[in-house]
Amino acid sequence: MRFVLRGESRFEIQSTSATGKVTVHAEGGIDKRSKVAESRMVVQDLESFRQRIDEVVDPADVYAAIDGVGLWLCPMFQVAKQLWRKETESSNEVFGKLVLEPGVPNIGYVLHPALFDGTIHTLGTASVGKNVNDLKIFGGVGRVTVLQQENFSQLEEYWIRLDITEKLEASETFDLTVMNS
Repeated sequence: MRFVLRGESRFEIQSTSATGKVTVHAEGGIDKRSKVAESRMVVQDLESFRQRIDEVVDPADVYAAIDGVGLWLCPMFQVAKQLWRKETESSNEVFGKLVLEPGVPNIGYVLHPALFDGTIHTLGTASVGKNVNDLKIFGGVGRVTVLQQENFSQLEEYWIRLDITEKLEASETFDLTVMNS
């Protein structure tokens, strides 16, 4: 997996097969405008996320469900270490802690590809244990906000919040915030 910049404002997550065929797994836009007020709000809300999104979901159950629908993820890509969810009539959220396996080089990225991929897998947290036929591990990413600091790529852990904005029969779309503790 690799992160590919397309100009100043677009990106793709790609892989290349042994035959050289390039597959685009995700694409999106990059907004580099200053988000100082927004980052302050999220930082202040980190503790409220921990308190409000309170239904514990075992990451092993999420990865087993993903494996059960035919997508086996090697340990390097099983980055979710703690997961919670909260579903109400007006919102559906996932909160989690992501950590790379020891020894995985994490230099030169804003967010390591395994971590970014892990944010997509954690979408399964919203549906695991409810109905196996309902498991959704990808639909679309509406917006990604990375609240980064200096040396962000070298942190030991990352916190994520998924706000699921659309639930369809076959997919879900979410907004994602990635932050440090």
